[in-house]
Amino acid sequence: MYLSVDLSFYINLILSVLISVQFLLAIRSIDWAAFLVFRHRQHLVLGALVITFGLWQLRGWFDENAAIYILGINLITLILGWAFSTLIVVINTVFLALVGVNDWAFWALNTFFWGCLPVIVSLLCYRLVVYWLENPFAYIYLCGFFAAVATLVLPALFLCLLFFILDLPESEIVLTYLEYAPVICIPEGVLNGMLLVSFVIFLPDWVKTYDELRYERNSKTRYK
Repeated sequence: MYLSVDLSFYINLILSVLISVQFLLAIRSIDWAAFLVFRHRQHLVLGALVITFGLWQLRGWFDENAAIYILGINLITLILGWAFSTLIVVINTVFLALVGVNDWAFWALNTFFWGCLPVIVSLLCYRLVVYWLENPFAYIYLCGFFAAVATLVLPALFLCLLFFILDLPESEIVLTYLEYAPVICIPEGVLNGMLLVSFVIFLPDWVKTYDELRYERNSKTRYK
């Protein structure tokens, strides 16, 4: 993609500030003392970091300037929380730029719209579902499937809106992406949903956002 030098500078500057703010808030919100004590948590974070780094390099190109790949940010956010998910996103995008997979010129754009913003979308969906619904199936389907789809569609819509407001020709690339959205989003949602179900059933303690006792108490009260 091509952006004019002045416009590109200001856009990258604003996005870099937003990324830095979210990154610093994530670092501040993590209980590092507890993290250093619980080794299984360390293994989960390191495993998510390595898996996403490899997964984000497996791409399919529908345009010479745009690629599609499994994002997986929604699942990571549900399992590890938004703070660790933010750290993983930023670290991975830096590594991908260092090894030449991504272009440094678009680091801020890629990191914000396909990293930090999906984390925020996942967190908002989770908060809304937990606040309004007390059903484990709502958590699985809405947080696992719907939120995963939203992490792909909403950033693309915001990016397209930004390009249209600034009257940039790159908006055609985002429109092309939106045309392929059903093909991209459905596998993302299904994969995230299936993996979340597996974790909730077999390893509920690994999923930070899943409160098994809360749903159990609600079930006993409702059907008593």
